Amino acid sequence: MTDKPQSALYYPSIEFTDPRWLWASALVWDRIYRIVPKDYTPDDSDNVKRLAETGEIGIAINPEEYAKPVADEFIKKLPSGKWEAAALERNMDDDYARLHRGKVDV
Repeated sequence: MTDKPQSALYYPSIEFTDPRWLWASALVWDRIYRIVPKDYTPDDSDNVKRLAETGEIGIAINPEEYAKPVADEFIKKLPSGKWEAAALERNMDDDYARLHRGKVDV
């Protein structure tokens, strides 16, 4: 085991949909981040709110500061076909995931 802090990103949902996953993950990861647009308040259970108050679980990452650099890189790589992203899969079920409109700029 390493002494370095280990982190996880909960994605693509904002809200933790399975509390059992969160409790188990909190035993494995030092910090669990999630992408939360600045004007959105997650609909968390009281237990999750208490965990989030520690500053280690449910840490919000505002996507705005990353949007432009990531979009530029994506547009640059898209014609080459070297961009591997699940979002480009064409055979996804419509119910695959619910994304907040603040997470995308389309």
